[in-house]
Amino acid sequence: MYDMQLSDRSEELLEKVHPKLAEIVRETRDISEAEFEVVEGYRSQKLADTMYEKGVSLNATSVHSYGQAVSLIVSVAGIPCTNTRAYEELAMSMKYAAENVNAGIKWGAARHIDNFCEYEGEPDEAMSDFCALQLKKNGEILDIAPGYFELVLD
Repeated sequence: MYDMQLSDRSEELLEKVHPKLAEIVRETRDISEAEFEVVEGYRSQKLADTMYEKGVSLNATSVHSYGQAVSLIVSVAGIPCTNTRAYEELAMSMKYAAENVNAGIKWGAARHIDNFCEYEGEPDEAMSDFCALQLKKNGEILDIAPGYFELVLD
């Protein structure tokens, strides 16, 4: 629809994830104006341990290790972007893509929502709610990952 394609590297990474998740990412590429690439798919146990030890993963047994999660990076004018605003369109596109292929997703910027496809609000509201919950529970925001998407199968 928007005549953008995933890079060869993104396609390589999608080869090792659950086929339904790969289908969601490819469908997102077809329907979204967002410029994005896959930066992580399947994660080996060694890498999972390293990520956990460095404090950049919530646990040593990541959903990535089962091929049921991807990490995506959004770019704006070719420049990788970490601002959460840049991920709102991507999150909505992933939601619509998951619905199109009869699956669900969990979004790393709103982990309190079990299936983002069932959420009726806007992405910024979901992120704000998640941050508020973390602040209330922990006194700080521990982990917000707007480029993280996890497959939800019913």
